[in-house]
Amino acid sequence: MLEANRVMYRDIPESLLRVIEPVVRSHGLELVDALVGRGPTRSLVRVVIDTPEGDGRVKVDECAAVSRELGPGLDVAELIHGAYTLEVCS
Repeated sequence: MLEANRVMYRDIPESLLRVIEPVVRSHGLELVDALVGRGPTRSLVRVVIDTPEGDGRVKVDECAAVSRELGPGLDVAELIHGAYTLEVCS
């Protein structure tokens, strides 16, 4: 179960939050949004993160680190069917 005082996200499925939010928070960052869209050949998982201050100053290296950790977690959770592209941005 996720922390009771966490932000309630609109339109982000709980199953996706369970995978993404702990990873983002473990890096000292905040989850802004997450979406799964269908492309012509594969799905796109876009995760938007920010600093706790909300200043948009997330470094590329931090986005890459979150992405490296999220990919295997999403694969294990089997939330995305078929091939997908994972995009972590701020």
